[in-house]
Amino acid sequence: MNASKSEIRLIEVLPTVTNTSTQRERTPRCNLIHASLDDKPNYVALSYTWGDPRDTKKITVDQSLVSVTRNLYSALEHLQYEKTVRIFWIDAICINQSDNEEKSWQVQLMSEIYQRATFVSIWLGPADATSDKVMDFLKQLGTKAMGFGLGEGQGLVRRVSQQWRKLAAHPPSFRDRSRQQVTVVSGNTMDKIVFQLEDLNEVYYSISGSHEQDRLFPLEGMAGLFKRAWWGWIWVLQELTLAQKAGFVCGTKRLSRRCFTAAINTFQALKYVLQEIFQLEGVKPTAYQKSISLADRDQPDWRPTVLLNMWETHRISPYPLFALL
Repeated sequence: MNASKSEIRLIEVLPTVTNTSTQRERTPRCNLIHASLDDKPNYVALSYTWGDPRDTKKITVDQSLVSVTRNLYSALEHLQYEKTVRIFWIDAICINQSDNEEKSWQVQLMSEIYQRATFVSIWLGPADATSDKVMDFLKQLGTKAMGFGLGEGQGLVRRVSQQWRKLAAHPPSFRDRSRQQVTVVSGNTMDKIVFQLEDLNEVYYSISGSHEQDRLFPLEGMAGLFKRAWWGWIWVLQELTLAQKAGFVCGTKRLSRRCFTAAINTFQALKYVLQEIFQLEGVKPTAYQKSISLADRDQPDWRPTVLLNMWETHRISPYPLFALL
């Protein structure tokens, strides 16, 4: 490869093979290709953790069997399409790990690789007993929250919490059905977002813990998802922040970065409300409410609130990433 031309390797991940008789035929199959970033190739960059380097499985690369970590193998299994080729950049495969000189200049290109990717796919790992429920909940809540501008960063979180604080001052039987129309402006695109106040209020009633009880945050499952290895590595900040478009994948579930941000910002808005009202004498929280009010106070399982806030900060007011580290 030619460093002066910003050349990189990409892999074509071939479609799933079905009705095969041997394990080798069922393994993910890839072909290596060369490209120059100057030519603006279309590809998906994978953000993931390698996992235990001693725990490996085989994939096929250009007709040869190559060892990759079990976590990467699982990512390829879940991300390949059934009928069409997908083109990825994956560091463990696309960089010659035994060539220190190549690794040196390829690593210097990594910020550009993630920035120029058509999409950055963030692999959190395979599904477990609770992750599907959590991903579905966050997607449903995040989709609603984007309609209130909460996918646009922290700017509206305090305004939402102030509105919900008014609702918290009333008895649990009270419902504010105001049809007042609210207009907010996106901090990045300056687009206007219009919604009815009643719809925003209904979200509060559904998650507050003082009203309906069937749509509460699945806190234990969320803590488990947020303790996964991907959240704990500092380099993922660059990969999350620089991506033009990005999404999270856990097992077969997918969630866009903006939708995830909106769900987490909704959580933050509720946390601010609960922290304020429980400072009042005589107000006793439920266990659910107490867990939310204490979240991310020295708890690494709430690291997403930090990472997603940093992404929004850099997107609106770009500055050198080293300042975030």
